[in-house]
Amino acid sequence: MVLALDLGTTAIKSAVVSARGELLVWAMEEQPLIFTPDGGVEQDPRVWWNTLTRAVHRLWSDAPELRDAVQA
Repeated sequence: MVLALDLGTTAIKSAVVSARGELLVWAMEEQPLIFTPDGGVEQDPRVWWNTLTRAVHRLWSDAPELRDAVQA
């Protein structure tokens, strides 16, 4: 099993995928954007990390039996 992470702009997605490429479980957590006065867009790295860990924890909540099977 592989733990896959997609660090998108507005959401972080996590999934467990089998060695044959089968999607076994996935979770998504929205990632907030910070719009600056000059028209820029940023993200807070601390919020980013917290969002990532919530997405992974949700996987383990949804499919705890897969947690020990992840090898990569």
